[in-house]
Amino acid sequence: GPSQLITIIGAVLEDSGNSASGARVTLPARPAVKPAIVDRDGLYQISAEVPPGDYLLDISKEGFTPARRMFTVAPGMFSVEVEEVILPRCTPRRTPVSTPRVPAAGLARNEPLR
Repeated sequence: GPSQLITIIGAVLEDSGNSASGARVTLPARPAVKPAIVDRDGLYQISAEVPPGDYLLDISKEGFTPARRMFTVAPGMFSVEVEEVILPRCTPRRTPVSTPRVPAAGLARNEPLR
C-alpha cells in the first residue's frame, strides 16, 4: 500500500531498571530516517513514512548488548507502540586465568570438526 506517516514510540531500560538514556534507536529499513535518542525517562519517538508491513528497530547503547524489536504497521495506522526493550549490560571480556588457551586457528567457524 501507499506510505503513511506514523509515529513509533517505545521505552528502553537498562537491565538495572534505569532508563537507557542516550541509547540510539534506528529503523534499518529506512536509513534516511534520523535515529532517535532515548531521553532521560527512557522514552523515544521516531516519525517515518512507511508502507504497511513488518519492520525491525535496532536499539544500541555503548556498554550494552544491542537489541532488536519487530513491529507491524497496519493500513490507516498513525502510531505504533513498540514493546519495551531491556538492554543487558555487556559482560567484561576478562578471561579467567584457569581457562586453557585455544589456538585461534581452531576457532574458525566454518571449519568441520575432525
